[in-house]
Amino acid sequence: MKKFVLCVIVLLITASAFAGSGFAGFGPRFGLNIANVRGDSIPDECKSKMAFNFGVFATYNINEFIGIQPEIMFTMKGSNAKYEYAAESYCTYKLNLNYIEIPILAKLTIPLGAVRPYVLAGPEFAVDVGATYSSDFEGVWAPESESGDVEDASAMDFGLMFGCGVAFEVGPGFLSLDARYDMGFLSIYDRPNDAWNANDAYNEYNNCLSVNLGYAFGK
Repeated sequence: MKKFVLCVIVLLITASAFAGSGFAGFGPRFGLNIANVRGDSIPDECKSKMAFNFGVFATYNINEFIGIQPEIMFTMKGSNAKYEYAAESYCTYKLNLNYIEIPILAKLTIPLGAVRPYVLAGPEFAVDVGATYSSDFEGVWAPESESGDVEDASAMDFGLMFGCGVAFEVGPGFLSLDARYDMGFLSIYDRPNDAWNANDAYNEYNNCLSVNLGYAFGK
């Protein structure tokens, strides 16, 4: 709860900083994530997982074309992996990473009346609100399941988000559809740099492609 309150305070401060630039609209946003992790220690069996995101955003216009769009989102990331032995699956592993995420995006819009194409880019800050794993053994192994919290998950993440989309005038505001790519720069694990991982063997980072639908009440 404290992490969520902190994120809300950061968003309000950010929004206030741009209030003089011209409030343009606000509204909800939700979407589908295709998440994975990258890094030298990632096995070939590691694959993308489907997840979700949802939250709210506000837009402040600097001029007709350029604006700032801060957001606060709940987003689900992680990865799935399936391991095989002698062409038979024996273990399915799922990593579930949940964050409160605050992107602060520069937005370039091409106003074409009722249709507005746009591009977005900027940093995103994230706070871990739950990291879990599950392992299901089968096949050549006796059926067994294991799950729990990821004890050494990093409390924070920082990355770069960019994408493009289009907004359509619908009712009192604009309905938007966009695609984004989010690349994390901080390791998802908080592990000491000892002799075991001196070569950054455990540096694993979030990757996430998302398709999102939003509605902005405003101009």
